[in-house]
Amino acid sequence: MNIGKTVELDNTLQQKEVMKNGYRWKNVFDLQFPHYNKFIEATNDRADKDGVLIAGTYLQYFLKNQHNLR
Repeated sequence: MNIGKTVELDNTLQQKEVMKNGYRWKNVFDLQFPHYNKFIEATNDRADKDGVLIAGTYLQYFLKNQHNLR
C-alpha cells in the first residue's frame, strides 16, 4: 500500500499522527536517509577529477556523478 502515518508537532509541541497518502520515492528517501541530502547537494556539481570517499554507507547509489568514488 502507498499509505502511512507520520508524526507532526504543532506550535505547542504536541504530537499528532497524520495519515500520509501517496508516498513517493522522495518521501521514503527523506524518511530513511535524511542526512544524505546535504552531502548529495554539496557533491552534485563536483568535477570528475575530484574524489569522494564513501565508507560503509549506501550514499554512492544516490550520487549522479559516479566518477572517482572511493
